[in-house]
Amino acid sequence: MPAILHTADVHLGRPWTGLARCAARLSELHWECFEGLTRLALERGVLALVIAGDLFDRPSPPAKLVERVRGAFRRLAAEGVAVVLAPGTHDGVSSSRSIYRTDALPSGVRVFLSARLGERLVVERGGAAAAFQGLAWDPQGTPAAFIADYRRADDGLPEVLVLHGEVGSSKSRRSKDLPATAEELASAGASYVALGHRHAFLELRLGGRLWGAYPGSPFGLSFKEPELGARSAALVTIEPGQEPRIELLPTTSVEWLRLALDLGQFDSREELLAALAGSSGAERLALVELSGAAGFPVAVEELEAEVGARFLHLVAEDASVQVSGRILERLVSEQSVRGVFARRMQARLAAAKSPGEHAEASAAIREGLRALAEDQG
Repeated sequence: MPAILHTADVHLGRPWTGLARCAARLSELHWECFEGLTRLALERGVLALVIAGDLFDRPSPPAKLVERVRGAFRRLAAEGVAVVLAPGTHDGVSSSRSIYRTDALPSGVRVFLSARLGERLVVERGGAAAAFQGLAWDPQGTPAAFIADYRRADDGLPEVLVLHGEVGSSKSRRSKDLPATAEELASAGASYVALGHRHAFLELRLGGRLWGAYPGSPFGLSFKEPELGARSAALVTIEPGQEPRIELLPTTSVEWLRLALDLGQFDSREELLAALAGSSGAERLALVELSGAAGFPVAVEELEAEVGARFLHLVAEDASVQVSGRILERLVSEQSVRGVFARRMQARLAAAKSPGEHAEASAAIREGLRALAEDQG
């Protein structure tokens, strides 16, 4: 029975803006992730490596990177593994300099270049076969009802539809996003819809039946929620007449984390440092969000310097109230304007019912205490 390795949103050539200290290392780890995808395809004996958009971070990637990709694809071709690819929104074909408008990639790479459905590719390997259809989304050339062009052949082969686009609500859809609804795609008749665009894994079902999936980005790209945690690709087994089966395969040990720490939970700076060290890793990138009221001095730059070497990258954002317990106690007990402020704001912080209210109260306390300190000076 045919199996494919489904990935998307690889974004090779990403510049890693704001990560200058680890950009070179991150780029190499990113490449190792892509090489790992090709190894997985070979080890699992798949029919094809299917890339549902945004293999590259921009339409015209650097020549050295393209050459490395060529080598990886040639190794797949030598073993009979096809590469089936749909352009995305970052590496789309609308640019005259698009990599897909050149002969830079090996001839065995099957790229959907038409703005409409209709081209059908049949791939065979080791007695297994499947057919693929897809398109290169073009806001000017792709019709809103593009799925109406989809036709399934009567040769009995499993059919995979490869698309880079958003499925679901049109409320937040941008003009450059492929318009499609779950109902349209689920009822089109394909055995499996290999999607890209969302960076977190998502199985798509209708009436309990699995009809497609987003595999998520195989390598985390930022501290945004869809990029956090473990990354994977989807090994999809497609048996005629059966629901497709998905197995997630890990693709990298690199992990992006957001660590929210309430400083009120720590009795000392040493405890805070120990907590950070406990979450560290040589291939972890961490955004530490400090909040609450600290009973000890906290200097973000010093924290990053002391613990940063334990991470691939560490950055801290400080939204905490940094005032010692001794000073806060003194202010609260004062019979003065400062004491009234401290007592009221402390009660407001304790009564906060949501993260937004807590953050607002924390900011107000911090600014108020800063103003009080300036008055004392």
